[in-house]
Amino acid sequence: MGNRQSSPLLDPLIAKPPPTPQPTKGLPNRSFVYPIQGITHLIAHRSLHPSLYSRVVPLCLLSVFIVGFMFAFLWLPHVFVLTLFHEPFPKSAAATMILTESATVVAIAAEAFFTEKQVVDIFDLVLLSGTKRTSGLNRRAEAMIRVTRDLVIDEDGNRKLGEHRVSPYVKFRDSLRMGLYFILELPLCLIPVFGTAVFLCLQGYHIGPMCHYRYFQLLGWDKRTRRKFIRRNRFRYFLFGTVHMCLQLVPIASIFFLFSTGTGAALWAVDFEKRLWTDQGARRWEDEEMATEVVAGIPPPKFGVTGPGGGPKSWLTFWRKN
Repeated sequence: MGNRQSSPLLDPLIAKPPPTPQPTKGLPNRSFVYPIQGITHLIAHRSLHPSLYSRVVPLCLLSVFIVGFMFAFLWLPHVFVLTLFHEPFPKSAAATMILTESATVVAIAAEAFFTEKQVVDIFDLVLLSGTKRTSGLNRRAEAMIRVTRDLVIDEDGNRKLGEHRVSPYVKFRDSLRMGLYFILELPLCLIPVFGTAVFLCLQGYHIGPMCHYRYFQLLGWDKRTRRKFIRRNRFRYFLFGTVHMCLQLVPIASIFFLFSTGTGAALWAVDFEKRLWTDQGARRWEDEEMATEVVAGIPPPKFGVTGPGGGPKSWLTFWRKN
């Protein structure tokens, strides 16, 4: 294995780029399916449930209170104002606006309750479990996560997530920007008939790329690389985000859908990773040792994490050591 020239299998693969997502690559199609797929996946896999228990019940009760309060005190004012603009459908438009506003308040409350931590845990667990049976790719997924947080793997192959080394949370300026988009675009609901649909689509357009915030962090991409990748997949993110916004209109269950959407985003990333791994001819690697040697021969992407000696770390650093 040490002599690459003697292996006819390694020579043609060394010249290829590493099986790492590139900004010009396109995500899998049918992105609108993944938020729905995330619901069934989250329900079916009990290993993901512990991340839900401590947050879903209290936040669902809070959601009941918020939705009830909004309808009790703001329903008639909304109907009165919208009657001036939505003469055919003022009540339905008012209901949509109140549900949207309630979902936003609930989302803010969820962030205050540190729900984002549980969503990140679910994303990491789905990424690990989804790549577990793909030789070589499972090592890459483990190494990516170990760059940003502690990861313990026991003798049975079970994975336990530890403390974060890099903050996984959305930055304040990104949250503020999304809030401004919501405030500026909410008046679109005053437009008769199609105004509400336009509002939901615009919100989906803005929020879609946020579903892979954690994935971009694991890849170690800078802002420029992220923007290039998002532009390449803008329509796919738009469809994903629009479905997410529609799910958020469901009272009470919108809390659960916050977690299921994160699950769907992770499943989307897993399918993308598997496709890239296959495109690189990875299925020709018959064992993990050979896969490791091939990937180790190519410079990996760098992460904004300071490593030993002051140099930058990468997922490949952990691959080689572990």
